[in-house]
Amino acid sequence: MPSGYLLGIGSNVAPEQNVPAVLKALLAISPQLYLSRVVRTAPEGMQSAHDFLNVVVLVTSDLSPEALKQQTNRIEEALGRDRSAPDRKTRDRPADIDLLTRIRNARRTQLPMIKENYLRPLAEELLDYLQNRPLRAPNGVVTPIHLDGLSLGEMPATVSLDTATGVIGLGEPSGRLREQS
Repeated sequence: MPSGYLLGIGSNVAPEQNVPAVLKALLAISPQLYLSRVVRTAPEGMQSAHDFLNVVVLVTSDLSPEALKQQTNRIEEALGRDRSAPDRKTRDRPADIDLLTRIRNARRTQLPMIKENYLRPLAEELLDYLQNRPLRAPNGVVTPIHLDGLSLGEMPATVSLDTATGVIGLGEPSGRLREQS
Protein backbone atom coordinates (compact mmCIF):
# COMPACT_ATOMS: atom_id res chain seq x y z
CA MET A 1 0.00 0.00 0.00
CA PRO A 2 1.51 3.35 -1.01
CA SER A 3 2.32 6.07 1.49
CA GLY A 4 2.84 9.78 0.94
CA TYR A 5 0.57 12.82 0.93
CA LEU A 6 -2.97 13.48 -0.21
CA LEU A 7 -3.09 16.73 -2.16
CA GLY A 8 -6.17 18.62 -3.26
CA ILE A 9 -5.63 20.20 -6.66
CA GLY A 10 -7.86 22.81 -8.25
CA SER A 11 -7.87 25.36 -11.04
CA ASN A 12 -10.46 27.73 -12.45
CA VAL A 13 -8.20 29.55 -14.93
CA ALA A 14 -7.71 27.40 -18.05
CA PRO A 15 -8.25 24.32 -15.85
CA GLU A 16 -8.11 21.84 -18.74
CA GLN A 17 -4.49 22.92 -19.29
CA ASN A 18 -3.44 23.79 -15.75
CA VAL A 19 -4.58 20.65 -13.90
CA PRO A 20 -2.56 18.41 -16.27
CA ALA A 21 0.38 20.83 -15.90
CA VAL A 22 0.20 20.44 -12.11
CA LEU A 23 0.13 16.64 -12.47
CA LYS A 24 3.12 16.69 -14.81
CA ALA A 25 5.06 18.87 -12.36
CA LEU A 26 4.14 16.52 -9.49
CA LEU A 27 5.51 13.57 -11.49
CA ALA A 28 8.92 15.28 -11.21
CA ILE A 29 8.56 14.99 -7.40
CA SER A 30 7.02 11.52 -7.41
CA PRO A 31 7.21 9.29 -10.51
CA GLN A 32 3.96 7.58 -9.49
CA LEU A 33 0.72 9.39 -8.67
CA TYR A 34 -2.67 8.01 -7.69
CA LEU A 35 -5.62 10.16 -8.81
CA SER A 36 -9.30 10.38 -7.95
CA ARG A 37 -11.78 11.31 -10.62
CA VAL A 38 -11.64 14.91 -11.82
CA VAL A 39 -14.79 16.90 -11.08
CA ARG A 40 -16.07 20.30 -12.11
CA THR A 41 -17.40 22.32 -9.17
CA ALA A 42 -18.76 25.80 -8.61
CA PRO A 43 -16.44 28.17 -6.71
CA GLU A 44 -16.90 28.21 -2.92
CA GLY A 45 -16.01 31.17 -0.72
CA MET A 46 -15.38 33.50 -3.65
CA GLN A 47 -17.22 35.40 -6.34
CA SER A 48 -16.33 33.99 -9.76
CA ALA A 49 -18.06 32.99 -12.97
CA HIS A 50 -15.42 30.29 -13.56
CA ASP A 51 -15.92 26.73 -12.36
CA PHE A 52 -13.04 24.75 -10.87
CA LEU A 53 -11.67 21.41 -11.91
CA ASN A 54 -10.68 19.47 -8.78
CA VAL A 55 -8.83 16.21 -8.18
CA VAL A 56 -7.26 14.55 -5.15
CA VAL A 57 -3.84 12.99 -5.69
CA LEU A 58 -1.67 10.73 -3.57
CA VAL A 59 1.95 11.77 -4.06
CA THR A 60 4.41 9.10 -2.94
CA SER A 61 7.20 11.09 -1.35
CA ASP A 62 9.46 11.02 1.69
CA LEU A 63 9.74 14.82 1.73
CA SER A 64 8.78 16.61 4.93
CA PRO A 65 5.41 18.40 4.78
CA GLU A 66 7.25 21.74 4.72
CA ALA A 67 9.52 20.72 1.84
CA LEU A 68 6.58 19.37 -0.16
CA LYS A 69 4.61 22.58 0.45
CA GLN A 70 7.58 24.62 -0.82
CA GLN A 71 7.61 22.52 -3.99
CA THR A 72 3.85 22.82 -4.52
CA ASN A 73 4.03 26.59 -3.97
CA ARG A 74 6.69 26.77 -6.71
CA ILE A 75 4.40 24.80 -9.05
CA GLU A 76 1.53 27.21 -8.35
CA GLU A 77 3.76 30.23 -8.98
CA ALA A 78 5.21 28.73 -12.18
CA LEU A 79 1.65 28.42 -13.49
CA GLY A 80 0.90 32.06 -12.68
CA ARG A 81 -0.51 32.13 -9.17
CA ASP A 82 0.36 35.28 -7.24
CA ARG A 83 0.78 34.01 -3.68
CA SER A 84 1.54 37.54 -2.41
CA ALA A 85 -1.76 39.10 -3.51
CA PRO A 86 -3.89 40.14 -0.52
CA ASP A 87 -7.00 38.59 -2.11
CA ARG A 88 -5.21 35.36 -3.15
CA LYS A 89 -7.77 33.19 -1.29
CA THR A 90 -10.76 34.68 -3.10
CA ARG A 91 -9.47 35.32 -6.62
CA ASP A 92 -9.46 33.06 -9.67
CA ARG A 93 -6.38 30.87 -9.80
CA PRO A 94 -4.55 28.80 -12.40
CA ALA A 95 -3.36 26.37 -9.71
CA ASP A 96 -4.26 25.66 -6.11
CA ILE A 97 -2.51 22.77 -4.36
CA ASP A 98 -3.51 21.98 -0.78
CA LEU A 99 -1.73 19.43 1.39
CA LEU A 100 -4.68 17.55 2.94
CA THR A 101 -2.98 14.86 5.02
CA ARG A 102 -0.04 12.51 5.25
CA ILE A 103 -0.78 8.86 4.44
CA ARG A 104 1.40 6.26 6.10
CA ASN A 105 -0.88 3.28 5.51
CA ALA A 106 -3.98 3.79 3.35
CA ARG A 107 -5.62 0.72 4.90
CA ARG A 108 -5.63 2.38 8.33
CA THR A 109 -6.12 5.97 7.26
CA GLN A 110 -8.94 7.95 8.79
CA LEU A 111 -9.35 11.19 6.91
CA PRO A 112 -9.00 14.28 9.07
CA MET A 113 -11.47 17.09 8.77
CA ILE A 114 -11.13 18.47 5.25
CA LYS A 115 -12.51 22.00 5.19
CA GLU A 116 -13.21 21.89 1.47
CA ASN A 117 -16.45 19.87 1.25
CA TYR A 118 -15.94 19.16 -2.46
CA LEU A 119 -12.55 17.46 -1.78
CA ARG A 120 -13.63 14.98 0.90
CA PRO A 121 -15.62 12.70 -1.48
CA LEU A 122 -12.64 12.69 -3.87
CA ALA A 123 -10.26 11.78 -1.03
CA GLU A 124 -12.61 9.00 0.11
CA GLU A 125 -12.86 7.69 -3.45
CA LEU A 126 -9.09 7.65 -3.81
CA LEU A 127 -8.68 5.68 -0.58
CA ASP A 128 -11.34 3.23 -1.81
CA TYR A 129 -9.39 2.86 -5.06
CA LEU A 130 -6.13 2.23 -3.20
CA GLN A 131 -7.82 -0.44 -1.07
CA ASN A 132 -9.67 -2.11 -3.97
CA ARG A 133 -13.05 -1.31 -2.40
CA PRO A 134 -16.18 -0.38 -4.36
CA LEU A 135 -15.99 3.22 -5.47
CA ARG A 136 -18.42 5.90 -4.36
CA ALA A 137 -19.32 8.45 -7.00
CA PRO A 138 -18.01 11.91 -6.09
CA ASN A 139 -20.08 15.10 -6.13
CA GLY A 140 -19.79 17.32 -9.18
CA VAL A 141 -19.60 16.68 -12.89
CA VAL A 142 -16.88 14.18 -13.77
CA THR A 143 -14.65 15.81 -16.39
CA PRO A 144 -11.87 14.16 -18.40
CA ILE A 145 -8.49 15.85 -18.76
CA HIS A 146 -5.56 15.03 -21.05
CA LEU A 147 -1.95 14.52 -20.05
CA ASP A 148 0.61 13.62 -22.72
CA GLY A 149 -2.00 11.75 -24.78
CA LEU A 150 -3.61 10.04 -21.79
CA SER A 151 -7.26 10.63 -20.99
CA LEU A 152 -7.69 10.86 -17.21
CA GLY A 153 -10.34 11.86 -14.76
CA GLU A 154 -13.32 9.66 -15.53
CA MET A 155 -12.20 6.98 -13.06
CA PRO A 156 -9.46 6.85 -10.43
CA ALA A 157 -6.10 5.98 -11.95
CA THR A 158 -2.44 5.40 -11.33
CA VAL A 159 -0.14 7.54 -13.47
CA SER A 160 3.56 6.75 -13.74
CA LEU A 161 6.58 8.44 -15.23
CA ASP A 162 9.27 6.19 -16.67
CA THR A 163 12.24 8.28 -15.59
CA ALA A 164 14.56 6.54 -18.09
CA THR A 165 12.43 7.40 -21.15
CA GLY A 166 10.30 10.32 -19.93
CA VAL A 167 7.14 8.46 -21.00
CA ILE A 168 4.03 9.00 -18.90
CA GLY A 169 1.67 6.04 -18.76
CA LEU A 170 -1.16 4.48 -16.84
CA GLY A 171 0.00 2.07 -14.18
CA GLU A 172 -2.00 -1.14 -13.97
CA PRO A 173 -2.83 -2.57 -10.55
CA SER A 174 -0.09 -5.13 -11.17
CA GLY A 175 2.35 -2.23 -11.36
CA ARG A 176 3.10 -2.62 -15.06
CA LEU A 177 3.19 0.58 -17.07
CA ARG A 178 0.77 0.81 -19.98
CA GLU A 179 0.82 3.59 -22.55
CA GLN A 180 -2.53 4.73 -23.88
CA SER A 181 -2.81 5.38 -27.61
